[in-house]
Amino acid sequence: MGDPQQQKPCKDSDTPKDDPSQKPPETGGNDKQEPPKDDGCGEPKPPRECGEPEPPENPCGDPCADPVPPPPPDNCSKRPFDKEIQALEDQSNQEERDSKKSLLAAYKKLSDDVAKAEKDYAKDYDSLARQEEASETFTDNLKTLLDGKLTPAEKKRIAEIVYCEPKVEELKQAWLTARDELPGLQKTLSEKQNAQADQEAEFKEALTKYQTAQKALDEIQTQSSKAVDAKTYRVAWFLNQFEECPGLKPPPIPCKFNDWLEGIAQTYVEASDAARQAKVAVDQKTADAQKKKKEYEDEKAKRRDNILKTIAADPFAASPAKDKTSEESSSESNAA
Repeated sequence: MGDPQQQKPCKDSDTPKDDPSQKPPETGGNDKQEPPKDDGCGEPKPPRECGEPEPPENPCGDPCADPVPPPPPDNCSKRPFDKEIQALEDQSNQEERDSKKSLLAAYKKLSDDVAKAEKDYAKDYDSLARQEEASETFTDNLKTLLDGKLTPAEKKRIAEIVYCEPKVEELKQAWLTARDELPGLQKTLSEKQNAQADQEAEFKEALTKYQTAQKALDEIQTQSSKAVDAKTYRVAWFLNQFEECPGLKPPPIPCKFNDWLEGIAQTYVEASDAARQAKVAVDQKTADAQKKKKEYEDEKAKRRDNILKTIAADPFAASPAKDKTSEESSSESNAA
């Protein structure tokens, strides 16, 4: 948002100070001037009307005595071999980024870990193969033993319990999806926080922008006056051309200032709220990812136990065959 101010050009009189044609104001220095008219905003309208901040191409342009500061000289003090040093620093930094030392160390460690795992597997292979065959035999024998022990309804109910139990892979994918959304949200948060910080700085500066600017001008004027008194005209010229003249900016009338300041304040509030929303989004997604990770890890560790507990607690509706046998036993008991 631009400043509601207009650049004020430096003015040096074209007429020499000792020109007898210059005359003081006819009204005299002590005569009261007519006060400016009220602009309807509760404050008198200043003699200068403010406008949009369109800085001229030459802030210290005509009618300055020396309108344009000279360009920087070619013989500015430079560090010897500055270009060569900078080029070598860039090359060194690039070589550090491209260095293979870290990759070499990683491969060496990886080689040791993989070699140990391969050696252990070769040593355990025969035992693993025999144990797997024994497991196959045990599985087949148990399947034969259980044949006919469960009704179709019981098998169906157990399958329902298994399939209704949350699936480990689905829980894992849900966690990974939530986790992978975090970097984008954190990037947005960082951008919103930076924007908030920028707007806050601009807002705080705007509160006393013109008072601060005038205070700075007063300090420069005091410094340049001392330089003139000390006949250090080079210092005075520098202060006048590079410090004082570019800082001459008429303050806007109160109504214009109010609109400008309120616009900056509103932008600052909106930036703060955007940063707050981004922070809430990151916090919520972080909590969601942690929750999903815990659900995944718990299910991974306890899935079998959870299913066994559910099977043990399920009433399992009695099959018709069992009901008939129970009725016959009951009839025999009554007859006896």
